[in-house]
Amino acid sequence: MSANALFLMLALATGGAEVYRWVDANGQVHFSDRAGPGAERVVVTVPQPATPDVSQPRGTFGGTAGDAEPAIRYRSLTIANPRQDEVLWNIEGQLEVEAAVQPDLVAGHVLQFYLDGRMTPAPPGATRVQLSEVFRGEHSLRVEVVNESGQSLVTSPAVRFFVRQTSLANPATNPGPTPRGP
Repeated sequence: MSANALFLMLALATGGAEVYRWVDANGQVHFSDRAGPGAERVVVTVPQPATPDVSQPRGTFGGTAGDAEPAIRYRSLTIANPRQDEVLWNIEGQLEVEAAVQPDLVAGHVLQFYLDGRMTPAPPGATRVQLSEVFRGEHSLRVEVVNESGQSLVTSPAVRFFVRQTSLANPATNPGPTPRGP
């Protein structure tokens, strides 16, 4: 970034400084706070900062003047099952997941669960769903509340969990080293 551009940005940030612009013999544009030969004054207008809409609390969704949907505020959305860093054994690829949402879901709002980025919708009004093809390894799960238009209203923090499978090569309880023959 050139010094002139930096100066212009600083002048814009302060809002009160006078700014002058001119083009030199090589065609390069310059900005300064001092008028020079051939310089023209640049009018700098600084917009007023936006004021937050305090009539709608943070975390509220919907509720603008043109919306048919009333303002809904979900205080909490979390994954209730599985728990953070939980290790699940021998689930045979099937996992029932559950969300906790406060207040209860509004009519028309549904949950969408995302297991490793793959979305599975819950039936209307339901807070649990059965997931399949949940195989051994580390997984990430999050849930969203969406409205009738498919717009995400709130998203839970992601939960990490692990699926383990007992095998003959790696039994759940380790009997110790195998004795060697002669």
